[in-house]
Amino acid sequence: MNNEHSERCLDTPILAAVLKMYLNYPVTILVVIVGLVAAVTSLASGSTVDDLGWHQGDSVEAPWRLITAHFVHLNAAHFAVNFTAAVLFGLICDRLELSLQLLVASLIVMVCVSLGLEFGPWEIDWYVGFSGVLHGIFAWLCLRSVLRPLAQGHWWGLRGVYVALFLGGLVKVLVSLKIPVGSVGWQEIPQVTPAHLYGFAGGSFWALLRWPK
Repeated sequence: MNNEHSERCLDTPILAAVLKMYLNYPVTILVVIVGLVAAVTSLASGSTVDDLGWHQGDSVEAPWRLITAHFVHLNAAHFAVNFTAAVLFGLICDRLELSLQLLVASLIVMVCVSLGLEFGPWEIDWYVGFSGVLHGIFAWLCLRSVLRPLAQGHWWGLRGVYVALFLGGLVKVLVSLKIPVGSVGWQEIPQVTPAHLYGFAGGSFWALLRWPK
């Protein structure tokens, strides 16, 4: 009797809809959950930057900062913009059945951004935020789409769109380097635009390394 009751409870429209949503949009749901946790952690504590943010010279003693720094945000506007973009990328990759690839690419780009900040030519004392990773995901998605074989239904017109998007993103990243590191932008936070370059380079590198055959 109990087993039959449990089966009837599980076989409800609401649970079926939730399961279907999870199966269709696993990364998007993960992004939302992680984003909400990051929002609470970032915005509820003023010490988060010191505890989880990336700091020059701390990569060896505190290697977790290579990852955690990208989930920390300085204010609501900073979080909202990055969270919206992350959800959009999650939806795109779920629809393209690139869920696992997106997670791996994101991890690679996170490390590339942190190492770029550590060893790059710009003097940067600290960094937090997901924008560098988002630039990397954008580059990875565009370049991966350009490199896909035409046999998989990738016609030249659409490929041209991806090329234009990739080049447009590259120009945006290079132009933004003219903004002095630490200057306050429209989000009222210090800007670290070299992180966008490191992310874009990391995403491009991963797309080339994983060139679809």
